[in-house]
Amino acid sequence: MDAEMIKTIQDYFKTQPVLKAWLFGSYARGEETPDSDVDILVDLDYSKPIGL
Repeated sequence: MDAEMIKTIQDYFKTQPVLKAWLFGSYARGEETPDSDVDILVDLDYSKPIGL
């Protein structure tokens, strides 16, 4: 995962009630391909509004 993608995800999460986030799957293992998606498990603070 390149630095620009990481920054984009971090910037978005800063606008949301994210408590924790975990990267898993091919990107986490360093086995991504051009067809890979990014798998992220997100723990949200559900007492706050979520915006999409």
